[in-house]
Amino acid sequence: MLSHGGQRTMNSRARLAILGRSGRIGAEIARLAEARKIPLTPDLDEASVVAIALPLEPGRQALAGLAGRSVVDCSGAVKRDGTGVYGLGADPQRGRWYGNPGCIAGAVITGLRDAEVRVGGPVHITAVGGASYAPRGQSGTMRVARRQLDHPHVAEIAATGLEIASFTPVICYGTDRGLVVSISGIGSLVPQGDAFDVADIVGLDGLILRARQDGDHFALTVGIDNLTWPASRALELAYSLI
Repeated sequence: MLSHGGQRTMNSRARLAILGRSGRIGAEIARLAEARKIPLTPDLDEASVVAIALPLEPGRQALAGLAGRSVVDCSGAVKRDGTGVYGLGADPQRGRWYGNPGCIAGAVITGLRDAEVRVGGPVHITAVGGASYAPRGQSGTMRVARRQLDHPHVAEIAATGLEIASFTPVICYGTDRGLVVSISGIGSLVPQGDAFDVADIVGLDGLILRARQDGDHFALTVGIDNLTWPASRALELAYSLI
């Protein structure tokens, strides 16, 4: 959770600009910012920090005009192009660009950490999410994503040193939002949690974990809101740069 009450005083002129505010991630960042009383501005010249909530190519174009500015990028451009710092666990410094963690990658990285998993080899990852994490304009009933091991979240996860044997995103169009990510392989963890419904996490910025050990193998299931979780991470990072 973003926590700033009593911790620091915000400059009364500090503002956050959101590019792509009409999109789902942009709207969620704006909703959380308003709830947490973080001032927003539509004017880039007034902004102390810029959050980019655009698709990949428009995100790249927006970044081209933001050299030397504090930026939190949700488009994926900073991560793919290596033009900034990965935002998860970063030490924020003003004037730099930060790549916001993706929903699947964030669920895997944070879930493994929180369950204290000691991985002993390659892992298998399956992610099942609602329509809001499908590509724009795509529809159906239940669809296996076209991109698997070449999915950009694979590179984001692998950058932590984790070896990925398989990666299968699945879109279930019958539900709007929420994501269930299962990670399994050889290793050990701290068993915890019970079976859950992903609806229990919708609208929250945390994780639900169910961790099981079976001999040398572990199975970790992570529930996450694929809109609120990355939006909250972006807002935390933006606030730290204001």
